[in-house]
Amino acid sequence: MGAQAKADVAETNAKEWADGRLIDAQGYTDYWHGQATAYTDGKIADVNGYADFILGEHVAAVDPHPQYLTPAEGGAAYAAIGHDHAGVYQPVGSYALTSHNHDAAYAPLSHTHAGSVTPVYSITGNVTTGAGTFRFYNDTGRTLVISSVRATVGTAPTGAALIVDVHKNGTTIFTTQSTRPTITVSTNTAKSTGMAVTAWADGEYLTVDVDQVGSTISGANLTVQVVAG
Repeated sequence: MGAQAKADVAETNAKEWADGRLIDAQGYTDYWHGQATAYTDGKIADVNGYADFILGEHVAAVDPHPQYLTPAEGGAAYAAIGHDHAGVYQPVGSYALTSHNHDAAYAPLSHTHAGSVTPVYSITGNVTTGAGTFRFYNDTGRTLVISSVRATVGTAPTGAALIVDVHKNGTTIFTTQSTRPTITVSTNTAKSTGMAVTAWADGEYLTVDVDQVGSTISGANLTVQVVAG
């Protein structure tokens, strides 16, 4: 056999050997890939099964969250705290006629709410001067004390201040007229506590006058709040 023939045989043998090794390596790789996949799938199944088990136990439990109050426990816990609103709520005020108490747990903290009434007067649109005709009566059954009067406008007056006055039974409560609520130029609100007359007896009424408006822009959308308690 010549040298070329021997070389060809050797090359053929080498290729066959290499091809055989490749087949062996591929089979080995496929085998272990299958093993790893089976192992991973098994663990996923184990985790899913455990999660389903825990969820089932949680759902089946009578009280799965013992750190929280159940509706029954909450009702029992607060049953001792009696809460009574014996009176009637005033439509405009806060608690004028309302007796208010907390029994049991709050009994050592005996307290009352004297309450307050806040009549609100309003004028929609541009404000003009004039005597008020809308009356607000004290129907609380007791004498209230007026603590403040606030006037507010949506559109500020310009050129001059806007001044309001509050009358009780037709007579001003601002005996010193300089203490009347006065909304100054280009502002929107003013509060006064300078009333000379503060007692507002049961059955008496209040009205609101507009004594002055802005000379350039009068001011618009006026509200006046009287706080009494």
